[in-house]
Amino acid sequence: MNMTQLFVGLGDQPFAMVLGKPTHQRGMDTPDLDDVRCFVLPPGSGIMIHEGTWHDFPLAVEGPVTVLTANSEEVVAALASMKEPTEMAHGDVFKIDIRKRLGAQLRAVLF
Repeated sequence: MNMTQLFVGLGDQPFAMVLGKPTHQRGMDTPDLDDVRCFVLPPGSGIMIHEGTWHDFPLAVEGPVTVLTANSEEVVAALASMKEPTEMAHGDVFKIDIRKRLGAQLRAVLF
């Protein structure tokens, strides 16, 4: 809740970000799936997300993509400490399993 993150696509490939509006001010510890959207960013563009924005790592759209990610030291340390992909609550990093928590699987359909 105290940091933002920056994602910048490098090269000639687009990337997608799944984003959800912050819910912590409503006392929710999961995203509101009605507010979750998938955005496709053109090659060479970037996005800085607001504090508390629900998100996952950038996704490749058409081909392999390299995304420069700017994080705090706390986020880097928390992610590096994980031995396997799972939920985590380390300091300012709160990562959840949507299927486990909400019984839903998110899918993006590109037109």
